[in-house]
Amino acid sequence: MSINQILIVLNGEDQRVLSENSRKIILAEKKLQNITQDHTLLQSTFESLEDLIKAEAIIKNQFSAIDELVIVNNRIDLNMISYQYDYNYIQQNYKVLMNIIYFINLLIPLFNKEFRFVLSFEKDNHYKVHLNNFKMSLINYLNSLRIDLVESNNIKIKKLDYTLLICITILSIISLLVMYSTDGGEILYHTKSHFSKLVVFFPMMLFIAFFNIKYWHTFAYIFYFLIILLLLYVSFFGLKASGSKRWMDLYLFVLRPSELMKIAIILCLAKYYHRVKIENVN
Repeated sequence: MSINQILIVLNGEDQRVLSENSRKIILAEKKLQNITQDHTLLQSTFESLEDLIKAEAIIKNQFSAIDELVIVNNRIDLNMISYQYDYNYIQQNYKVLMNIIYFINLLIPLFNKEFRFVLSFEKDNHYKVHLNNFKMSLINYLNSLRIDLVESNNIKIKKLDYTLLICITILSIISLLVMYSTDGGEILYHTKSHFSKLVVFFPMMLFIAFFNIKYWHTFAYIFYFLIILLLLYVSFFGLKASGSKRWMDLYLFVLRPSELMKIAIILCLAKYYHRVKIENVN
């Protein structure tokens, strides 16, 4: 099974981190001579945020999701005497660290559920103090990010779009008044039925809004396929009314699968076009 792999090569090379069966995008300062596998090279010094923002746009264009992010920083040859007091190098080192963290944050929305980090760093060396600090800072950040990513796969409370919520509430009240008018200004069947549906489905809408959107992306095709099965079922075994079979009797209520198909088509097309490169969309 092919995976999507992003490689950030700061220094050196490491053939061990290259997955054979993968689509690769490599960010490096220059072309890597020893990498013979097919890949897309994005050249960057990692000191320019503009370069990294452009790289993120290209990655989003090519990958709908990222399975693995590799960071390579090894085989660093330094003059040990001047290195400790080279303040320009020290400043550059920490600037690159901040830019890498910023770049990873940009890529978070593309991380797969089973996404993983792969690090290829030099062993600690008491002469290379600043590089040791660089490595440990990046590892600590990735550990914190890993915990956040695990938690993000669970249901969590988030800020609601109150403007949208107010609009839906107003439309719900107007629809209830229309049903009241249909019943001749009395609380009869249509008004009671509509009110009971609002009581049930309005809280359900709020509950569903709390789910991480990645769940809908993951199960979009499955949901679409299940609705197709329900449509086939009602074609043969559904309740007949007005000359057509469109309803399923679920005892507590009657379900019309064609209404669910409207939602399923939106989810299915959204997932499909999310994977298509923008230049292939007419």
